[in-house]
This record gives sequence, C-alpha cells and structure tokens, in this order.
Amino acid sequence: MTEPVVGIHPGASNPITLPLLSTETLDIVSAGSQYTRIEKTIRVAEIEESYRFLDVCVDENPLKINCSACDKCMRTMLTLEIAGKLERYSMVFDLDTYRKNRDFFIEEVLQSNDSYLLKEIADFIVMSGFIVPLSSRLFLRTRLDHIKSTVKNTTNLPNEIVQEITRKWLKNI
Repeated sequence: MTEPVVGIHPGASNPITLPLLSTETLDIVSAGSQYTRIEKTIRVAEIEESYRFLDVCVDENPLKINCSACDKCMRTMLTLEIAGKLERYSMVFDLDTYRKNRDFFIEEVLQSNDSYLLKEIADFIVMSGFIVPLSSRLFLRTRLDHIKSTVKNTTNLPNEIVQEITRKWLKNI
C-alpha cells in the first residue's frame, strides 16, 4: 500500500494532477501549493482590492457576490474572523448572516473528525488562541452528551468504558 502525499487531499486539485489538464497550447500549473488554505486566506486579506471583490461562494445568485451561509463562505469568514480581518469584508459578505450561523458552525468545526478543511480551521482556532463562544461550547457539550447517551443505550457498556470513549473522542476535537 502506498502512503498518501502530504497536503494532497481527495477531490482537490493538486500539483500532480493539474498538469494532466495541459494541452499543446496551454500549460496548467499549481501555484501556491506551499501554503495551507489558512495561509492563503490570510495572504489574500492583505490585498486591499479583495475587500471589495473576494468571491469564494459556490452559490450562483447574481445579486450577491457571496451568500455568506454556504460551507465555503462560512469557512472563509471564520478564518478571517480568527485572523482578526473579517470586518474588512463587509462589502462582499453579509456579516449578519454569518453571525446568525457562526456559533453552530464553530461547533461543527470543533467536532469534525472527517473533514481536512474543518480540521485545519480547528487547528487554527487552537494555535491562535481564538476564544470559542460559550454557545459553541454548549452546542458541543450537548452533542457530546447525546453521543454518550447513544453509546450507553445501544451497547450496554459500563459507565467507565463510555467515559473512556468520550475522553478519546474529545482528544480528537
């Protein structure tokens, strides 16, 4: 079995596959692959023109640049917020829409174990010392209590084992 290439994720374009799209008259190359998505976002946030023209959304609404609610918008806005740069983007994002969904999204980021996109943001939260809102922690605690209850009720495991499973799960968030 071969080991995965570090930094290359399933379903994403990468420096190995992009050149395969090249033709005789067009070279397609990867640029910026030495940076994480977080680092790219922070670098873009230093470009003043991006405050008016940044378009990350997959929604095709011609009336808005960004929907401010899809996963891609939420990931970008949370990254910008953690970096202290979100307010610069009030012309391209609806910050009220973001704030309505923010705490639930942060909880999703913190509990996700299967999305490298969210894991990268969770690591950024920890590294930056970003203060997670109380409501996000409460949503996470509620989800954790539900998981503990489900494990206990469906497996008939003793409390000590359920607590150990919970501790191991918490180490992964």
